[in-house]
Parts: sequence; structure tokens; C-alpha cells
Amino acid sequence: TIDYVITQNWGTAAQLVRDNEADFVPGFGINDYRRAEFDFSVPMESIPVRAFVKNNDRRIRRIADLAEDRYVTAVIDEGAAHVELRRRGGFRLALKDTVDEGLNALLAGSVDAFIFPEPVLIQKLRAMGLEGFVDAVDEPLLTLKRGYLFRSGDARVQSFNQRLEGLVESALYT
Repeated sequence: TIDYVITQNWGTAAQLVRDNEADFVPGFGINDYRRAEFDFSVPMESIPVRAFVKNNDRRIRRIADLAEDRYVTAVIDEGAAHVELRRRGGFRLALKDTVDEGLNALLAGSVDAFIFPEPVLIQKLRAMGLEGFVDAVDEPLLTLKRGYLFRSGDARVQSFNQRLEGLVESALYT
């Protein structure tokens, strides 16, 4: 059986695993920064993480444009974009707790861009009837592999991987 715990962001979800209050988190972005602390399943998907701007904003064409001091970029606190841009340095970041906060900041004009996994944000925009209000910039910041996050040393990861690999390779998954 599975008991679900709903959290507002990835940082809170990871903390629940750290504190032994959750066994794993599905769909967590895999990177070296996180691998230093957690174990991950095999990747279940790869998704582009892109910068989004208001549809009438032609000032920002590339991720590199956001490194200019005059632009403010919203990212989810401790999300993949935050980790990557912090590693690169030179970006003015507005840390948000949820996708709704990031998207609202972009639409309200309090930030110049919002960087988030593209398919998830597009789904959110469709659900809100706001598809035509934002555009993605030219290239993705990164392609994020996502899998299940486990505490480091969790013996269940190997068994979980065998089952997940079988599912991902099956016709049911596509």
C-alpha cells in the first residue's frame, strides 16, 4: 500500500525523505548535487527545463541573456534550475516555493523569466487557459532526467529499478 504525502515543493519532499517521514519521491530531477546525498532509481523520463517569458517580451532570446544584471529570473527553491544557475553564477534569482508562485510572478511582471520543466508548465498553462501568454526561449537550460529519490543506502532501490526498467521498456509506458 502507498500513503501519499502532498508537499508544496521539491525541497520539502526531499526533507521528508531525509527525516524518514517518506520512503521515496517520484519524478525527482537527478543531478550530481543530489546524488551526493540521495540514491535514485533509473531515470523514468527526460524533460527539457526551459526559460519562459511573457509572449510579448522580445528582450530575452537565450538563457545567457538572463545573466545580464537587469533581469530577474524566477526558479523553484532548490529545484533543478536553481541548482544549475547557482552553479553557473551571475544570475539574479527570485526563489519561489511553487510553480504557481513562479508563474504568477512572471505574468504579473515582477520577474522577467521563469525557468521550469517545459511539459509540466505547459500542462499547467493549458489547465489555466493561459497557453498564449508565455513563450519558451530558444534553448533549454538543461535536459532533466527524472526518477525516484530514495534515502542513501536504501536496499529497495535495486528491486525497484528492476520493476521500473520493465515498465519503462513496455508498451504500457509509452
